[in-house]
Amino acid sequence: MRNRIRTKVSIIGLVCLCLLSCKSPTEPSYPVIDIPVLLSPQDGAVLDNGRRDGKDYFIWDFDWTDVSGATKFNLYVKHSGSKYPVIDEEIYSSSHQKKGYGGFVANHNRFDWKWKVRAYVGSRWRDWSEERSFDVEPEDTDPPMDE
Repeated sequence: MRNRIRTKVSIIGLVCLCLLSCKSPTEPSYPVIDIPVLLSPQDGAVLDNGRRDGKDYFIWDFDWTDVSGATKFNLYVKHSGSKYPVIDEEIYSSSHQKKGYGGFVANHNRFDWKWKVRAYVGSRWRDWSEERSFDVEPEDTDPPMDE
């Protein structure tokens, strides 16, 4: 009888130990997406340009997905032949419009522009998004604005 009780106690102890040490089923974990997805301009798009006489706006719109927990984004736009970017700004939303009156991109610099975005989550910058390219329409495409 004592052996049976010891055996039952031993088996119960082993079952309890196994249950305590085994992981319980949990919800599946999904990776946290902390890299923005670029929405527009699409790869190969043609963006607005100004006029040589300065009588027009150029307007460039950039849009990307929100990132959970992001407090700001870094938008980086650069012409492939340039040493410095034309836009390297901290943005506090998931879109940005660059608008300028009187400026233009010279025809010899119209092609091969690049843009990308990264998110600031927690206390650090995350990886850059994919990089997309765009071109700029020829200068003087739009009519001059009335003064």
